[in-house]
Amino acid sequence: MKLEFEYNDQLRAVPKDSRKFHKYIEVLSDSLSKVNLKEKVTVLGELAVYLRINGSVDLAEEYLLEALSIIEKENLGRQKEVQQKIRLGHVLQFKRRFDESNKLFSEILKTCSKSSDLASYKAFALQHSGKNLFDQGRYREALILFQQALEIRLRDNVAEDQVDSTRSAIERTTELISMKSQLAEMYDGMADIYDEKVKTSNYIGPAWLFDHLSDSIKTDDIEILDLGCANGINIKNVKGVNNRIRAVGIDISPNMIEVARNTDLYESVHVHSLDSELDFIEDKSYPVIFALGCLEFVTNIELCLDEISRICTDIGEVYVSFQMYEEDNRLAPRQSRSGTVIHHGYSRNEVIQMLEFRGFSLSILEEVTGYTGGYPCPYLMVKAMKRNGASIRKRQHIYW
Repeated sequence: MKLEFEYNDQLRAVPKDSRKFHKYIEVLSDSLSKVNLKEKVTVLGELAVYLRINGSVDLAEEYLLEALSIIEKENLGRQKEVQQKIRLGHVLQFKRRFDESNKLFSEILKTCSKSSDLASYKAFALQHSGKNLFDQGRYREALILFQQALEIRLRDNVAEDQVDSTRSAIERTTELISMKSQLAEMYDGMADIYDEKVKTSNYIGPAWLFDHLSDSIKTDDIEILDLGCANGINIKNVKGVNNRIRAVGIDISPNMIEVARNTDLYESVHVHSLDSELDFIEDKSYPVIFALGCLEFVTNIELCLDEISRICTDIGEVYVSFQMYEEDNRLAPRQSRSGTVIHHGYSRNEVIQMLEFRGFSLSILEEVTGYTGGYPCPYLMVKAMKRNGASIRKRQHIYW
């Protein structure tokens, strides 16, 4: 049975025929008890691929570990071992166990480079390793691997669909690198006049935040992580009522960060994209996190919210905003633009689902006009608390 897939903006496979896709998973599952050990490795590996795409990543990992165990016991060779390890690395990526997936893909690439009998697997290893980096927001590193994979595939005259998938990955990654540069440039250009921009556009973020601050933030010695900190406007307002807070700021714009640094409002500030892991911040290290006016520019929203959840302490608070997608309005756009910079919108239900999935209980969810510069932009303003002991629930594949 031939299955056909499309690839979304996150380079994730989406079946063209969902019914046919799920039927084939049933067929493969039923065949597991009817094949010999060597055939079972093939079935387990193929089934794991489709289970991963379907979001059943725990079962996919279980099947791949079983396949690798059979390969070792039956001495079925390095080619089968590498093939299943590439698939396992992809599953670990989907489970966001990036320390493990990074290590595994590094080992696979070294093995393929050293062994001529594994040369045919090198392009696959490069492509999947690139997707693993792509999921971490490491776009420039991913692009290098995609380009190497394409060179090998063109040289070896492989199937057209393989070449097309690599070209698509290169095109999307190049687009994202350009978008992040354009976003940084856009905010670099307004760094010195940002306060005035807030006023003229009637941007609601700073005022809304101040109006909804918990009493503890106004009185206690507390640490705040300010994501998309811009020039420090939110921390300036909070410090106006509580000079004891200690804040760290993160923004994609070097000029904004320089302005924020010169205010002396922050303990430290960092130029960093929210599409990448915040790997310099420890788990459960901030009881308060701000992310206002920035999440609409994040391409990999799942990774960004995973990181916010990881960093937030138990019973910690987050104040976040999302550009709103009005799903009941057939004329409402899913995305909008500031020049060439894309804004991503989310519906009310999507915001609730994304935050509750990551262990947050929402105490405030308000629909407001975020700003009026150019056109009235609908926003969802959220105040939420991290549930004590909460962790990210079992991940299901989401296709938005």
